[in-house]
Amino acid sequence: MRNAKMRAAFLVLAGLMGAVGCRTKTEPQMQSVETAAESDSPSEEKMAGEEAVAFFDAMYEKIDPDQMPLVSSTELDLGDLEMLAYHTGLESADGIESVVISEPMMSSIAYSLIYVTPEEGMDGGQLLEMVMDGVNPSKWVCVTADDVRGVTFDENVFVMMVNSDLGESLYQAAVETAEELGMKVGNLIRK
Repeated sequence: MRNAKMRAAFLVLAGLMGAVGCRTKTEPQMQSVETAAESDSPSEEKMAGEEAVAFFDAMYEKIDPDQMPLVSSTELDLGDLEMLAYHTGLESADGIESVVISEPMMSSIAYSLIYVTPEEGMDGGQLLEMVMDGVNPSKWVCVTADDVRGVTFDENVFVMMVNSDLGESLYQAAVETAEELGMKVGNLIRK
C-alpha cells in the first residue's frame, strides 16, 4: 500500500515537472482590453482593440467549443517592442493603431491569432507581408504551428498560427465573420 502511494506521488510529481518544463521562460505581458460596456465613460465609437476583440468573439461563436482551447484575447502595448516582435515579428509599431492577440491560457499549445489594425493610410497588404515574414511559428518551447495563414480584412491584418486540425475551421470562421461585417477579404497567404 505504501509503495503504491509513493509510486502515485512520484507520477504526479513527474507530470507536474513535465508540464512546467514546456512553458516559456518569460510569459508575455499583455494588457486586457476594456470593452465599451465596462468603460466608465460613455463612448459611441469603439477603439480599434475593442473591435478586434469583438471580431474574435463573433468568430469563436462559429466554431465548435469542443475543438477550441480556452483562449483569451488581449491588446498588446505598442510601446513594448519586445512583445510586439515576439507576437507579430514586427520591429516597430509605426503605422499601427492596435494589435490584439488571441491565445490559449495554457502556453504549450500551438495557437496564436493576431489582428493588426493599421493607422489610416497604412497599406494592409504590405503590413500583412511584414507580419508573415516576421512571425515565428515555433515561438513556443514544446510545439510548432504547422498551419500559418494570413489575410487582410479591408486594411486590417489577420494572421493565425495553429495546428492543422484547427486551421481550416478557424480560417473559415474568420472569413465568414469578416464578410458578415461587410469587410473585403483579401488574398490568402500561407507560410
